[in-house]
Amino acid sequence: MKKHWLVAALLLIGCTGQEKPESQTVADSTVVPADAVATDAEAQKQPLVVNLIADKPRLDSTETPYTRIKLLAGEEEVWSQEFMGEGSALEKSNYGSYQIPDAATVAYLVFWAGSGDVLYLTQENDRWLLKHAETGEGTEEGEPYQYKTLKEVSN
Repeated sequence: MKKHWLVAALLLIGCTGQEKPESQTVADSTVVPADAVATDAEAQKQPLVVNLIADKPRLDSTETPYTRIKLLAGEEEVWSQEFMGEGSALEKSNYGSYQIPDAATVAYLVFWAGSGDVLYLTQENDRWLLKHAETGEGTEEGEPYQYKTLKEVSN
C-alpha cells in the first residue's frame, strides 16, 4: 500500500499541468541585418589602427633603466625592442629638434648617460613605418639624423 502512495505522489509531482514549450532559448542572441555584416573584402578596407607605446622603465642590477617600446597593429603586438634609458613621448612641438616630420603620429625619446634613441611612427599611403635614429650629446646641432625603418605594417 505504501508503494502505491509513493508512485501516486511521484506521478503528481511530475505532472504540473503545464505544456512543454516547443523550443527553448538557451542564450540571448542579437540579430544583425545581412547588409550590416562586413564581408572579408570590406573588413580589409577598414583602416588599420597602429600605435607605438612605451612600457614603464625597468632597472637592471646596476640601476640602469631599460624601456621596452612596442608597436601594435590593432590589438596585436607586431614588434618590440628594449632600449637602454628612460623613455618618454615627445611633444609635437619638439619634433623639429629631432627632425621628425610633422605627419608623425607619435614619437619617443629613450635617453641615458649621454646617448639615446629616437623612434617615431608615420603613415605613408596604406603603410605604417616605424623609424629609428640614434642620438647623443655629441650630435652636432643641425647634423641630420640617420633614420632607418625598423618595421613596416600594411593594411
